[in-house]
Amino acid sequence: MNRLRIAACDDEPEILDGFAYIIRECFAYHNVSVELDKYTDPTALAKAFKVGRYDLLFLDIDMPKINGIALARKLREAGSKVDIIYVSSKENLVFKVFDVHPFSFIRKNKFFEEIGGVIRLYLSNRSDDNINKLVINSKSGIVAFDLTNAIYIESTGKTQTVYYSGGQPSAEIKVTMQELDEKLTEKGFIRVHRGFLVNYKYIASIKDNMILLTTGGDVPMSRRSAGEVKDRYLRFMKWDNTTFC
Repeated sequence: MNRLRIAACDDEPEILDGFAYIIRECFAYHNVSVELDKYTDPTALAKAFKVGRYDLLFLDIDMPKINGIALARKLREAGSKVDIIYVSSKENLVFKVFDVHPFSFIRKNKFFEEIGGVIRLYLSNRSDDNINKLVINSKSGIVAFDLTNAIYIESTGKTQTVYYSGGQPSAEIKVTMQELDEKLTEKGFIRVHRGFLVNYKYIASIKDNMILLTTGGDVPMSRRSAGEVKDRYLRFMKWDNTTFC
């Protein structure tokens, strides 16, 4: 799962914007990047919808023109198996959504308390779950690398070396560091030096020109990158300290 395609629909724009922001950030916390489209008009979503376009829908139930349940029925009749999470203040309607087989239901007034658990459950139930996988189309062919225990990646010319914790042997990737940087920016890796990408979960402290690792040892940090490195680290850490993701 390199990227999830999500649509969120709520007829209240300000609420929709707030929910969309939290949805993006909560998935990012789990190292999943998302492409999220927002709709304030359910009929617009219905017109734009094509089978396979979205992996997941966040739908309000009580909306004008066509409610969230009727919209889901229309999509199911068209053959869509898209996952649906309802976000609604109408708790009494939860028993009316079962025939469209939604994945879950979040109470709108409890959104911040419930979103994290629902997203964790959703990710754990996806059959094609590749949250911690990096798929690279390198010169040697398409290769998938497990990033679960990856501490950092070091550039050694045209070959990049991934170093793991727990005694797991290192692995080599024949791809540019720039391409890795672009692919791993949403997976918790920070470019601390032109030759190093570090998994923020293994950063113990940030010095003037050095990153100290929780596993022992260190990697160099470019002084001119120090500000950006600290900003990105704090952004990732902010979501580690929340209770809802």
